[in-house]
Amino acid sequence: MDKEEQLLLKRLSDLAHKAEQQYYCTFSEFLNMNEQDIFLRHKEDFAGVHFEVYGGYQDAERRMIAFYPDSYVRETFPVGCLSVRPVNEKFSDHLTHRDYLGAILNLGIDRNRIGDILIDQNSAYVFCTCQICSYVAEHLTKVKHTKVTAALCDVPEIALSPKLKTKQGTVTSIRLDSVVALAFNLSRTSAAGYISAGLVFINGKLTESASAVPKNNDIISVRKLGRFKFENTSLKSKKDKFVVKAHIYM
Repeated sequence: MDKEEQLLLKRLSDLAHKAEQQYYCTFSEFLNMNEQDIFLRHKEDFAGVHFEVYGGYQDAERRMIAFYPDSYVRETFPVGCLSVRPVNEKFSDHLTHRDYLGAILNLGIDRNRIGDILIDQNSAYVFCTCQICSYVAEHLTKVKHTKVTAALCDVPEIALSPKLKTKQGTVTSIRLDSVVALAFNLSRTSAAGYISAGLVFINGKLTESASAVPKNNDIISVRKLGRFKFENTSLKSKKDKFVVKAHIYM
């Protein structure tokens, strides 16, 4: 275990200890998928307290952990959602996830206060801790060269019913490297490289085996590329290959 992992587990252990000893609910900051995986691999060390993970909507990648003692009704996660829209869509730049994130971090906001950022045409929905919602809404006035407005909103339809692009293809065997290669137009060698580099997660769990067999409806995330829901159609092609689908989150 490296020093960063030790520090993460120490912070989470302190939160769990407070929840158990002082009998109230504690929350972590937003954790990326690798940090969540580290916690889940050591969850037996947190046996004295209950926990749940949540990021503002069901399929969130970046999520908080709530710790709470036995017989305690868990409090609502302190997650808010901001709608960020251009003041004038006609003169808006084509803005990416990186553009929105960069503009928010330039306000002096720590990355761990920011959850997922969902892009919807010329707008974005930013999940963040409730403590900073008002600050971001007031001070986020420009993203790249585009003037924007930000306001607190309900969880958007794009999060409740995400847009998916379906890609169908064939693979010689149901292996993680094969389906990642299919989803993101990679060679199997390149896909295996992402896996061995610790960049691939199945349902939030780090998976470093290229030969791992994904199951129907598994959510496969590849850092720097995106994520998709895997579907095994149980069909075979004329060349006796497996027909599979990757439902890619847009």
